[in-house]
This record gives sequence, structure tokens and C-alpha cells, in this order.
Amino acid sequence: MDGEPLVLQLHFAVASVLPAVTVLGALVAFVSSYSRRGKATRRTVLSNIITDGDIEEELAFDLGHIPHDGAVTEATPLLPRSGTGTGTVKSHDHARTRKSLLFVAIGALELAGRVALLVHAIRAGDPDAYIPLATSIGVWTYATLMPLFVPPARPPYPLFIIYLLSLFQAVLDVYLYGIVSTSVSASLSPVRVLYMGHLALCTLGFLLVLAMPLNPYIGKPDFGKEGPPPAMDDYATLGQWMTVNWLATVMRRARTGALEDSDVPKLAIDARSRLLARKFASFRAGRPMLTRIIMANLGDIAINFCLSMAGALLASVQPILLNRILSAIEVLAEDTESLALGAERDYHLLALIWAPKEVYQRDVRSAYLFAALSFAAMAMKAHQSVLRGQLMRRVIIRARAEVVGEIYTKALTRIDTSGVVDPKAKAVEGKPDTRAADMGKLVSLVSVDVVRINYAPMILDMLADVPFVIGITAWFLYSLLGYSAFVGYVFLLVVLPYSYLVTTKMMNMQRTVLQTRDLRMRSINELLQSIKFVKFSAWETRWIKRILGYREDELAYLFKFKVVRGLFGLTWNIVPIIIACVNLAWFTGVVGGQLTVAIAFPTILALSTLTSQLNSIPTVFSYYGILRTAIGRIEEFLGEEEVPEWVSSLKRDSESVNGAGQFDTRLGAANASFEWYRTSHKKAEPKGKDKSPAWWKKSPLQYFRKAEKSDTAEEQVEDDATFQLRDINVVFPRGQLSVITGATGSGKSSLLSALLGEMKCLEGRVLLPKYVHRVDPATGLSESVSYCAQHPWLESKTIRENIVFGSSFDQERYNAVLNACVLIQDINQFEDGDATEIGDKGIVLSGGQKARVALARAVYARTRTVILDDVLSAVDTHTASALIQTCFRGPLMRGRTIVLVTHHFASVLPVAAWVVKMDNGRITAQGTVDELRASGDLAELVKTELKEERGQEDTKEEAVALKDNKTAEGVTKPAKKLVENETKARGSVRLEVYAGYFKAASIPLVLLLFAFMFLEDGSRLIQKFWVKVWSESYNRPADWRSPFGFPSASEHVMPYIWVYLALQLTSVALVLSGIFPRIWSSLRASRVLFEKMLDSVVRSPTRYFDKTPAGRILNRFSKDIDSVDGGLQETMNYTASQFISFIIATATVTISIPPFLIALVFLIWLHLYVARGYITASRDLVRLTSTTRSPVVSTFGEVLQGLTTLRAFGCEIRFRDAMFKQLDKFHSAFYLNVVCDYWLRYRFDVLGACTFFVSALIALYLDLSPGLTAIVLVQAQGVVTSIYYGLLFYVMTENSMNGVERIEEYIALPPEPPRHLPDVPAHWPPANADIIYDNVVLRYAPDLEPVLRGVSFTVKAGEKVGIVGRTGSGKSTLAMSLFRFVDPDEGRILVGGMDVTHIGVEDLRARLTLIPQDAVLFSGTIRDNLDPFKEYTDEECLNVLRMVQLPVDAADGGIPADSVPSTSNTPFASGTATPAQTLVTLESKVSAGGANWSAGQRQLIAMARALLRNTGITVLDESTASVDFETDKKIQHTIRAQFKNSILLTIAHRLQTIIDYDRVLVLHEGKIVEFDTPARLIAMDGGVFRGMCIKSEHFAELEAAANAAAESKTSP
Repeated sequence: MDGEPLVLQLHFAVASVLPAVTVLGALVAFVSSYSRRGKATRRTVLSNIITDGDIEEELAFDLGHIPHDGAVTEATPLLPRSGTGTGTVKSHDHARTRKSLLFVAIGALELAGRVALLVHAIRAGDPDAYIPLATSIGVWTYATLMPLFVPPARPPYPLFIIYLLSLFQAVLDVYLYGIVSTSVSASLSPVRVLYMGHLALCTLGFLLVLAMPLNPYIGKPDFGKEGPPPAMDDYATLGQWMTVNWLATVMRRARTGALEDSDVPKLAIDARSRLLARKFASFRAGRPMLTRIIMANLGDIAINFCLSMAGALLASVQPILLNRILSAIEVLAEDTESLALGAERDYHLLALIWAPKEVYQRDVRSAYLFAALSFAAMAMKAHQSVLRGQLMRRVIIRARAEVVGEIYTKALTRIDTSGVVDPKAKAVEGKPDTRAADMGKLVSLVSVDVVRINYAPMILDMLADVPFVIGITAWFLYSLLGYSAFVGYVFLLVVLPYSYLVTTKMMNMQRTVLQTRDLRMRSINELLQSIKFVKFSAWETRWIKRILGYREDELAYLFKFKVVRGLFGLTWNIVPIIIACVNLAWFTGVVGGQLTVAIAFPTILALSTLTSQLNSIPTVFSYYGILRTAIGRIEEFLGEEEVPEWVSSLKRDSESVNGAGQFDTRLGAANASFEWYRTSHKKAEPKGKDKSPAWWKKSPLQYFRKAEKSDTAEEQVEDDATFQLRDINVVFPRGQLSVITGATGSGKSSLLSALLGEMKCLEGRVLLPKYVHRVDPATGLSESVSYCAQHPWLESKTIRENIVFGSSFDQERYNAVLNACVLIQDINQFEDGDATEIGDKGIVLSGGQKARVALARAVYARTRTVILDDVLSAVDTHTASALIQTCFRGPLMRGRTIVLVTHHFASVLPVAAWVVKMDNGRITAQGTVDELRASGDLAELVKTELKEERGQEDTKEEAVALKDNKTAEGVTKPAKKLVENETKARGSVRLEVYAGYFKAASIPLVLLLFAFMFLEDGSRLIQKFWVKVWSESYNRPADWRSPFGFPSASEHVMPYIWVYLALQLTSVALVLSGIFPRIWSSLRASRVLFEKMLDSVVRSPTRYFDKTPAGRILNRFSKDIDSVDGGLQETMNYTASQFISFIIATATVTISIPPFLIALVFLIWLHLYVARGYITASRDLVRLTSTTRSPVVSTFGEVLQGLTTLRAFGCEIRFRDAMFKQLDKFHSAFYLNVVCDYWLRYRFDVLGACTFFVSALIALYLDLSPGLTAIVLVQAQGVVTSIYYGLLFYVMTENSMNGVERIEEYIALPPEPPRHLPDVPAHWPPANADIIYDNVVLRYAPDLEPVLRGVSFTVKAGEKVGIVGRTGSGKSTLAMSLFRFVDPDEGRILVGGMDVTHIGVEDLRARLTLIPQDAVLFSGTIRDNLDPFKEYTDEECLNVLRMVQLPVDAADGGIPADSVPSTSNTPFASGTATPAQTLVTLESKVSAGGANWSAGQRQLIAMARALLRNTGITVLDESTASVDFETDKKIQHTIRAQFKNSILLTIAHRLQTIIDYDRVLVLHEGKIVEFDTPARLIAMDGGVFRGMCIKSEHFAELEAAANAAAESKTSP
């Protein structure tokens, strides 16, 4: 026993800790049980704000027991409380189970054994054993009673710690009393039996705790259920959680093949976005976001904090144990006198670390013991790392879900900023971004800024780790070097203030980088939203240059940021070197100490640990700066103004709205005035608050500078008048149809927006009966609203899904709606019928079809109020008449309050019960039709009296049945998917991808960087060997010389110090030399890859954009580019560094211990065997993370575009839940990918501990010299570390290269035909060019039916041709075929005698002009939209504005903008127009998409742009559909005059527009059915065109106009 002092001290330490742990566990259990009284059971391991009741509710939601809109009605069943299947929740009763009884039995047996030992000690007269045994009895009394009175369902952590420490103590007991002590008398044999039984019982209890589930109330997993596999971490036991073995199913699947989307399990219940967002919304609301995140996850963060400190302790112990090993073998054992000293010492807590040197020096057996303890510490560190890692990632997932939930909710409740004009064109360094968040910024917030939240727990982790390790390391260095260890720390104190200043600078630079990124993403989004118009205008090259300009600004700021960060990191690389050099030089040169092997290598290892911790200090500062910037941007967005509570269902208090006496059935406004919300969204700072910096931050130069204007919290834009509605006092009759009419820009759409709450109410109040869950007893309809916008918003789903729109499907009602909205014939044209996917923004449908699908959605919804904004403008006259009769007059609209904005006033007058006339934002007349007729106001609106009887008679349609989409066998055919799932690569990243990246980064720069890295690692190895030489040069004979000719260090130590200093400076120089090649190569790759991808995407065919959601493309330009900008190069550098370190460490150990080479081969094989499936799983999960991220961005963007429609329908909750599902799918793949790393790390850490232990045993057995033993042990750890981190960083590189792989995929997109082709005449097309279609057959894709079928016709030079036909007949396709959006399958198109397929697409489109039905405008000014590339004079631009009847001069009735009251300096929002009295100037602002102008005004501006372009061939696609009739007539007169000698192809629904054209082409189902002059066609009995004119209700006018035009052309 006397020969085992260290074991005795360790035994005493464990015995001392056990009672403390017991008391602490009892206190925690008591406090936890007391705090839960009367409350929902709070989970204590994985959650903080989530209770078991929340878990039950989420399970009930999955089962459909709770409605998707979150409302609990009388039909909602009670939550299930019992059961064992998936989705059910077990009872929470604390029933005694078999395991709890086993715990009681174990505790009772242990207690009996301790009592027996105490009795034996009393009989033996051993008083030293009384206290330990008495405390042990107290421990086991608690371990017996706790499971008896509170039977545990989850793992009892106090018992777990008791069993763990007792197990360790039992091993020591067996070693001391069962193996070592051989002189014990036979009478003590029962004691040995008790100790053996103690070991067995502790092992059993420990295994029982490990086998207990973490979530006992959610039942068992159901793998047979359809859909994603269950989340196995929900069902994991503590043992599976500690070893990451719950991931086994995924790893087994990865070993057999690539992981697919269906292999990704669900996200754990307590990490799901919907649940966390709901709980977080009310958690400490009003506090700073970062504070809320930390407090919401405080429990897990606290546990993680403790684990970090434990890990720091275990990591700090390694150099101490290495010192003990080397000290034990430094001198051969000459005597054993000192061994007895330790046995005579009093034992004390943690005696092992403070044990005196004489206890273990000159004792090889102690070296073996310390090696075993080092192995145990490394194994425990493996468990600590994996537990901390999993816990930290759970915190990250929950924090991201909580913040994204806040962003989603805010995006759905904030004011509509689509019409806000950007007041800032460029980012300003150090200044906050005051712009309202647009689509580009919101994409950045969700895809980039939210990711920065990952840094929060990492920072807290470092705060727990770094000070603790630095403190322990400093203490250990002091024990080795004395006060010399602290001399170098003076430099640390000097650098800390510098770190603060640099971090502040980096925060400002990071903010600026993100702002420039927002501008770049905004520009890309604007390009993608208008890509077809840009392509048809041949503006691709110029747009690419514009975006690359933003990109260059971003890269310039990014370069500055990377340089500052790199130099900052270099500073903290130099600080540990200075500390090491100063400490060792002071110790040896000033104090005169000897740097022996036992001091040198532990000191170097401790300094290495210190270096890594000090190097993490700039990382903490950098992470904090990035985190603070991201949180600040998110808080800026969350601070934007919101709509009133009654507007959004997310804000409305359902109970107050449902009150019986509070519900108002009226629709309208009472004495109200409105304006569009202002662009500023910042709240003004309180007056009197001094925002000036502290005196020590001020520069002395500021007192000599000219005073500058202070930045205010609220920033306004340049003077632009805000459109306002004044004196609005209207109540629409309930259950009848009301019509709003007026000139273009008079405020019709604005009035609807005001009713829906999208405008700011300045005075008065809005009357809107909107409550989804209230049913009108008279009609059975919901007292809610359905809305159809002027430009319909549709989901990228099937036609049926868009119409049903989340309501319950009723086949009879659905068929009636299709018939009422004249959609049956259109749907029958599609091969897949109503299962046809319509694509992003309904790209598959024509303008008229989109309008009618949106109308069908509004009609199908069982709503009492229907608001329709100009739904008739996009359809032809015949269809409009049919809609009026079958829809507005049909049974589906009976009893519903309908408000319709339209220019087709005369057509709807017979069905109108109330008429409102708007002019300049005011209601100038309102009343019934008879009242307005009597007052004379009706005469101004209708010039011809209509015959209602004829309208009813002429619009009768033959019944058309909906085509059944079934095969002959009666099986429904699977519908073709327009938007395919995003593809992902398989297997390893191809070498071509690496080669492409290195080529983009510059191969010479990459080779230079790798050379510096190799030299840097080599210099570190040389340092170790030099320290070996130095430490072994003491106490040598006087004539001894080192291999380098230096004398003994005992005589003259300075040469050794100077060489060591030179080696350290060389290492610093190599690090510095690698900074700039790393930055240059990284940014060069970023620049080249971005430019190539942008060019490839923009040059892709238009069909590609039909099949690819814009969000998917934006994801490539945001997250994937961000990965290349950020950490890709660093990850590759880490991989190369680990590979170099592995080679150097392996060579060193092999040379020192040749047999180690055999062990090394086995170790490598063992590591790779354990890692089976990891590479495949990790790589595929990263790819799945990327592909599941795209729908998050796409869905979010789609919802933002339809925000007004969603709020009108009151379905924000449903759409938010849908976004949450997409987010959970992404988070599941992301979380699994991270956990895969921890799965590997745990196994490699355990193998690493074994490798170190084996290496130590071999080195001790071979009796190597202390110096060589030190190098072997250090390098053996380096081998293991290099194997793990090499494989980890290799996979991380593969994962990071996934971003490059996705970029390369887009770089390789099939391009359009060449932009330029040779042999095209410079002056093509000639002035007398004609257009010939020769048997053209055209289809959108090879697998689709033709849209044009054998079309042949000729358009002569200067001819004006109108193209008419039913909606969906192919009119727009015919017009766009001129622009080569797709080449004909058969036939040819000739322009000026040349086949268009023989002309470059850019050359062709530059000579044509298209004015689309949906006018496209870009953010900027009117001049930027008319002449984006500065090719015309200001006067020419003003002239075309005059031609399209926009008020440019004061003579037009306008007044200058600066004459408008100063209260209106905010732009107009979606659906508004500038006031009629306000001049339109070239500097008038235009927001993205022209959202601050009315639809009619946008068409006028687009028309002006076409007039300015003035090409020989112009195509107008319903370009004046949203303009009132009077303005349309004036514009048509201008068109005829300006395009007198040009070919004009006009697609028109208004027959008045083309009735005086040269010829009219009538299309039907892709074929030409008539083509002649209007006069001849209108005179043709039974003709299609004549029938259209008759049904237009203006036949007489049309016939007269056609004949007059014919006579004028024939007259001389």
C-alpha cells in the first residue's frame, strides 16, 4: 500500500467529491421540483422555454387535432394524454417502473455494504475510516430514497454522477484492496467481496442510467409511416446521446449508398420552428434580440458553459501529466526512499496535481500511471466534446428558428414597402443602413445574417474556455518557471486595448460589406424579376456590367476587411511567441534556471495550448463583431413599422373581434383620409439623449473641422409627392356589386388598398368586416375577404391548388367556379389539366389566364366580401362579357359584397348596384345607377346607352365539360412537373471543380501559399528539435560541444536563446508571407466565379427561368457565393496544413520508433474503418442542406410578393407554417451534417487516446531518452490529431466545395444561341423589311404540345397588324417568337429576308421593341427607365413623355413637385399614382418594379420608352390594358403617327385599339383562322372576328370605325 501514494490520493479526491455532488444534486432536484409546482413540466436537458405541454401540443398539431391557422374551436378535440404510438404522449404520472425499483435495490445494497464496512471499521478500531464511510452512507441513502419517492422517467443526473464517480472509486478500491494488497488476512476476504460487489452494482446502475430515454413521453418511433423518418434524437437514450449512436441509422444508410432527400429524418420536436417561434414571440418581448436569445436558451448555455470549463480543465491537464511522465523517467531510479514520503503525507482534495515532485520522480511505474491517467483524461475529453458540441448545435438550431420566426412574422405584418424609393444608392462605411428591407435584403437576412447567430454560443463557449485554460496554464508555467512565466504576459495587457479598437473597426467594415451585398442582391433580384424584358431588349450585357459594379464595390470592402482581420490574427500569433521567447529567455538568461527536458517540452506544450487559446481571442472579437452587425441588421428590420392590428390575422385579437356587439358588417370608410406609408422606418431617438462618443474616443482634429449635419434616426428621401386619398366617405351596399371607376391614376386601386389596410389612415376609420371564424348565418359564408389584385399573385403550384388556396376541396363548387370564370376550355388545353404546374409567378399561363385563375381563387373562397381590382383588363372582350354574366351574375356571387375596379364600366353597368367615381384621390360622385343617371354624372361615364337584354342574349356559351385527366385504364396520369426538384451531385466533388477553383484563384498564388504553409510547419518541427538539443545540453563536460558547436547551456545559454528566437521570428515571417496570397487568391476566385455564373445565368434561355424559381437562383448568388467569399479558402488551408503536419509527425515518430510504422498502418486502417459512411453522409448532407435551403428562400420570396393578397385573405398563419416546414427540413439536414462531425470526432478522439497510450507504453518499454520520448509523445498526438482533423477538414473542404460545385453547375448552364453571328448586314433590317412566317410550328419544350401549329402569314413593311383571339390562343407566343425566345421546331421566320435563326439574339433583339402586358420598370428615376444607358438627350426623353399623355409641362395642368406641401415627401406604394396635379419629371423616383406608380402609369412609361427606342419593328402585348379608354385613344393616335413607317404588331383585347389597323390576324388554339382587313372581317357573316365585335357591345362603333379606316386608305 505504501508504494501507491498517488492512487491513494486520487481515491481520496474522488471520495471527497462524491458528498458534494450528492448535496448539489439534491438541492437542484428540490429547486426544480419546487419551481414546477402548478406549472407545466419543464424539460431540463435539451430545452429551455419548451415544456412537455408544448411537446404534446406540437404532436397534436401534427396529427391535425389543432387547425393550421392556430385557432382552437369547439370542434378541436382535447389533446391526447395517453398511448404508446407515435404522436401520442404517455402519462406524466410518476409511476414506479422496473428501472426505478432497480435503482432502489442498488442503492439499498450499496447502503447495506457501507454499513457493513462501517461496522467492520468500528470493530477493527480504524477511526480514519469513520468519516469517509459515514459520508458514503449519506450518499447512498440519498441514492436509495430519491428513486423511491420520485421515480425517474428521464435519466436522473445526480444518480448518474454518483454512479460515475463511484464506479471510478470502485476501480481504485479493487486495485488497492483486491489486487495490490496481498498481505491482508483471510478474515478480510468478505471486504474484498464487498468491493467487488460495489464495482458490479455501480456498473449496473451506470448502465441503467445510460439506457434511459431522454424523452420518455413521446412513445416509440414509427418507421412504417409515410414521409420522412422520425427524428431518432427524440427517442435516444442517454448512452446513445453521449456516443452519438442515435445517428446509427443514417450512417448505416450512408454505407450502402448516397443519401437522398427522403433519408433525412424529421427535426426533433423541441427544435421545430413553429413551436419555438410561438414561444419566443412572447418571451421577454421588447428586450434586445441577443439578450432574448441567450435568456431563452439559458439552461442549455449554462450546461454548455460548465462542459466547456470541464473540457478546459481536461485539456490543461495534458501538459501537466506530460511533465509528470518525463519527470518520472528523467533520472533512473537509484533509491526508493522518497516513495514512502507520499504515503506519510496527509491526503487532500486534488492532491494528484499538487503532489510533490519526490513522490513520482525517478519511478517508471509512476510514468505508466500518469500515462493511464492521461488516457483517461483524453477519453473523458472525447465525451465532453461530443456532449458540448451536440448541445451547442441544438442551441444554434433553436436560436436560428426563433429569430427566423420573428423575421417571418415581421415580414407578414410590416407595412408594404414595395413602392418605397431607395434614398441611398451606395453603402457608407460605418453608417447604419436606414433603408426599408426589400427582397434582396430580406434574402440576405434569412440566408446570411441569421447564420451569424451561430457565433453566439461559440463566443460564450470561448468565454468559458479561454480564461480557464489561460489561468491553469499560467499556474502550471509558474510551477515550472517561477515568476518568469508572467514576464511575457505584459505584452498581453498591451494588446487588449488594441484588440477593442480593431474589433470596432472590423464591425463597421463588416456592416459595410453586408450593405454592399444587399445592394448587389437587390440588383440581381430586380434583374431576375424582369429577366425576359431585359433579354428581349438586348440589355443583358449592360445589366451584367451594372451588377459587376456593385460586386466590385463589395469586393473592395471585403478586401479591406480581410486585410485588417488577417493582420489582427497575425498580432495574436505574435503575442504567444513573444510570451514564449521572453519567458524562456528570462528564465534561462536572467534567473539562471536550467531548461531540462522535463521543463522544456511541457512548457512548449503549455505554451502551445496558450497560443491556441490566445489565438482564439481575435476570433472572439471577430465573431462578436460579425454577430453584433448581423443582430443589428435584424433588429433594424424588426423595428420597421407594422400595419394596424385589424389588417393582419397574426396581430388581431380573435376574442375581441369575435365579440357579439363589436362586429360591424359595413364595408367602406367613414370621413377618412389616407396616404401611402413613408419610407422611413426608424423611430426617432428621445430628445436630450447625448449620442456623442466618450471623450477618450474623440479626435483632437474634430475641433478644427467644419460642423457637419448630425445623423438623425429618421431619414427621409428626396422631395417626391405622396399620393393621398382625401375625404373618403363611402359605404358599399352589402350583398351587392359596386363599381369603382375613374381615369388612370385617379386612385381606384389606392381606395381598395386603403380598405384592406395597406395605406396609412390619417383620419377617420376603415370599415372592413373581416374575421375568418365568424359565419354569416344568412349565406353560410365566412365574414372574411377574398381579393384579386390588378397584377395577380399566384403560387408556383398547380392550377387546382391555386384556386382552392388551402380551403377544403368541394368538387361541385370547384367545377362551378371553373365554369363561372370561363376556365374549363383553357384547362382542357393543358395535357395535365388542372394538375398543371404554372411555375414561378404563373409563367405558364397567359395574362388573361392568370387573371381568371386569381378570380377563381377569390370566388371559390367562401368569403362574404370579394374585392376585385381590374380583373377584366387582361381578358378579351368576349371573355369579359362571359365573366360578367356567368360569374358576377351567377349563383356563386349571389349575396356577396363585391367591389370591382374597372375601366370596362359600360359592360358591368347592368349588374352594378352602386357606382363610385374617383378623380385625383377623391370621390367625385357615388350612388346607384339611377341616381347618377338622374344627376347627369352617368353621362360622363357612359357615352352610349347599353341594351341589357342584348348583352344577356349574346353571351350565351355552349357548356364545356372539364376534361378528365385519366388514361384508358382509368388510372390518373401523373402530372408533369414544370419546376423540378433541385438537383444535387453524387459522390466526391469532381477534380474538375477543384481545378476550376484553383484556376479562378490563380494557380501560382495557390502554390505559393502552400509553400509558405509547408515551411511554416517545418519551422515548428525544427523548433521542437532545437528545444531538445537545448534541454539536453545542460550539465555537460567543459569540452563538450553541441552538434552546432555551441558550448554547454550551463556555461553559456545565450546562443541557444538567440537561435530559438530566430526560429520563432522565421515562423512569424512565414505566417505574414501567407496572408496576402491567401486574400488575393480567395478574392480572385470570388470575382471570377461570380462573374462567370452571372454571365451564364443571364445568357440562359428564357425557358430556364420558367422552370427555375427565382429564390433558387438567388440562393446561389447569396449563400453559395458567400461561402466562396468567406471560409472556403481557410478550410482548404487547414486541410493542407493538417496533411503537412501528418507527414512531418509520421516521419518524426517513425524515425524515432521504427516499429511505430506498423502500428501507424493499423491505426490508419482502423480510423478509416470507423469512418465508414462518414464521408458519404457528410458530403450528401451538405448537398441536401444546400438544396433544402433554396425552397426556404423561394417560399419566402414568393410570400413577400403576394403579401397584400395573403393579408386580405387572412391566411398569413397558414403560409407562415408552410415556411416553417421548409425551414425545419433545412435545419434537419443542417443539424445532421454537423452531428456527423461529432459522431466522427468522438470515435477518433477515443482512438486518439488509445494511440497516445500505446505510444507512451512503447516509448517507456523501449527506454527512450527523455527528450526523444517527449518528441514521440507530442508527435504521436500530432499524428492522431492530423488524422482526425485532416479527414474532418477534407470533408469540410468537400462540403465547402459544394458551393463551388453548385456555382460551376450554373456556369455550365446551356446558353441561348450566340449573341452575335457573322454575315449580318450592318443596317439590317432595311427600312422596307417585311416579316414572313412560313409554316411555323413552335413549342416551349420538346415534351410539350405545340403552341403554334403551322402558322403562315406575311406582314408587309410599315404595316400595322392587330392580333386577336381568345385568351390562351397563342397571341403572345406568336409575338415573342420574333425575339427567338425559342426557335421553331418546323418552318422559319424571316425578317427583312433573313431567317431569324441566322441572326445573333442580341443583334436581333436590339433591332426590335417589345412592350409587354405587365410593364417592367426598374428602381431609379424616370430618366433611368426611359434611357438606362444615357443614349438620348433630356429633351427627347421629355417629348416621349408628352406623347403618352403624362403631365410634363405646367400647361398640361401639372404643378412643380416642390409646390406640393412638404408633408408629402414619401413615395407612393404599390398600385398608386402620382397626383394628377403633380408634374412628372425626368428625376421623378421609381421604386423597384415601378411599384410606386399605378399599373396604367407604368404602361404609359413603358410606352414612352418604346417610342424613344423607335425601332423598325414594335410589338405591343396588351400594353394599354390598364389605361382608361380616353387615354388609350390618344396613345393610339400617337403610336400611329410615330410608327407610321414601322411594322407594328399589337395584341389587343380592346377591339377599339386595332379596329383601324391595316389588317387583323385572328388566332384560335395556335392556328390562324382569319387574316384580313378589319372592314372585311367585320363584314364576314359567321366570322370569328365579327362575332367578337358583336359580343363587345360596341358593334356599331367598331363597324363604322373599320369602314372609315378602309375608306381613308383607299381614297387618294
